[in-house]
Amino acid sequence: MSTTTRADIESVTERQALVELGRFFQLHADRTRCGDTSFMPMFSGQIDAAWHRLSDDPAAYSDFCAEYAGHQVEHVSTTGRGPVTWTRAYEAHFGALSVIWFAADNGSINQAAYDIYRETGRVEASWNCGPSGGDGDGVTGPREDTAR
Repeated sequence: MSTTTRADIESVTERQALVELGRFFQLHADRTRCGDTSFMPMFSGQIDAAWHRLSDDPAAYSDFCAEYAGHQVEHVSTTGRGPVTWTRAYEAHFGALSVIWFAADNGSINQAAYDIYRETGRVEASWNCGPSGGDGDGVTGPREDTAR
């Protein structure tokens, strides 16, 4: 008989977060190749936490960025709240957002926000970071947060 440990669950969650981070980087790269440097907020605490852990290993982070974005992706701190519009492009490429997008860094799920997303396709969120403005230059484009 096999038992599932907390470490097993954390390992699966980490892998899932990195899959989603790779997809996020792909979208970011696709947008910037088309000249769209608008800010893409990272609204998942769980995925952002994986981003931070990955960036603690510069060689692994550089390889990850090269594989998924084709260039180094700078993590920038910026806060905001409002509609997250890049999710439509995500859905076109990858299907519906996974529940991990609605997870805080401690793993708790914002069930209300996830339910709204599942019912309407809209994401309204707050964030405190995202990738730099496109081409790895460290300059952010216009912010996506339009809520006032």
